[in-house]
Amino acid sequence: MQGLDVAGILTLPQFANGNKVNMEVQSIRTGERRVLAERGCATTGFTTEQWFSQADAKEWGSEILSDATPCDVLAVDELGPLEIERGEGWHIAFVYCARDDIVQPLLSYVLGCFSDLENILKKWNYACCRLLNQTTMLC
Repeated sequence: MQGLDVAGILTLPQFANGNKVNMEVQSIRTGERRVLAERGCATTGFTTEQWFSQADAKEWGSEILSDATPCDVLAVDELGPLEIERGEGWHIAFVYCARDDIVQPLLSYVLGCFSDLENILKKWNYACCRLLNQTTMLC
């Protein structure tokens, strides 16, 4: 994507002894990273059955999305049950992807969430969104 202004966030898994132990959020523009969620470690923020989030990292990631425009490509990695079913996590990405100052929204999603995500995109009239499943590399 040489020559394009690419902004947004990546969610990167971290492994120890072959097991995913936490996830970091990374700013695409700056490369800065913060721990987003840890397995089995109670913190403040949104949670799932296996993961406990760091509220400050979620807020930081949301700020990155809100400050991303204007840009050529807004990438949001990744959308899953938190966003699609519970309206948590990076759910604000749906609002930012509808803005006129983004040339191409690029969303990755957790496998098994496609039909729900497709319904949300139709509701928001996102005909131009590019979707990548969890097995596709963003960079």
